[in-house]
Amino acid sequence: MKSNWVIVQKYAASLLEVINTEKQIDQTVKELEEVVEMVESSLDLRTVVAHPLVKIGQKLACINSILIKMKISKISINFCKVLLNAERFELLPKILKEFIRISDGHVKRGKATVRSAKVLGEIERSNLHERLQKQLDLKLEISWAEEKSLLGGFVVQTGNKVFDYSVEGQLERLEDKILKMRVR
Repeated sequence: MKSNWVIVQKYAASLLEVINTEKQIDQTVKELEEVVEMVESSLDLRTVVAHPLVKIGQKLACINSILIKMKISKISINFCKVLLNAERFELLPKILKEFIRISDGHVKRGKATVRSAKVLGEIERSNLHERLQKQLDLKLEISWAEEKSLLGGFVVQTGNKVFDYSVEGQLERLEDKILKMRVR
C-alpha cells in the first residue's frame, strides 16, 4: 500500500495539472483553505464524512450543497468530491499544503525571512527585496526580523537555503580560507 505522502503528492500534482494560471491557483488555495477551516470547525460534518455507514452518495450531496452555499468554484468542488469518492477527504489539509508548495514553485513564488542586526529602513528593505528576487528568480514574500545577536549584516532564509551575510558568517568564511591556505 502506498504511503499517505505519495498519495498526497499525487493529488496535489493532479490538482496543479487542472489549474493554469496564478490567479486560479490563488483562488483554489483560498477556497480549499476555507473548506479545511469549515470541516475542522464542524464536528458534525467530520463525523458524516468519516462515518462508514453513511453512503457515499449522501456524503457527496452533503459536501456539494455546503460548498455551493460557500460559493466555492467548480474546480474546488469537483476536487473535494474526488477526494470524498476515493475516501481520501481527510488528507485535504496535507494535500493543500503540498499543493501550495508545488504551485509556488510552478509560478516562481516563495517566502523568505531576513534577520538583520538592526531594523532596516524602507529603502534598504526595498533594495534587498529586489536583489533577492533577482538572485533567486522568485517573487518573494519577505518577513523581516531584528536579531540583536548578529554583530552586523543579515541572514536570509528561504525554503532550505540560507544566505549568511552577517559579520560572523563572513568571519567564519575568512577563517576557513585561512585554514585551507595553511594546509597547502
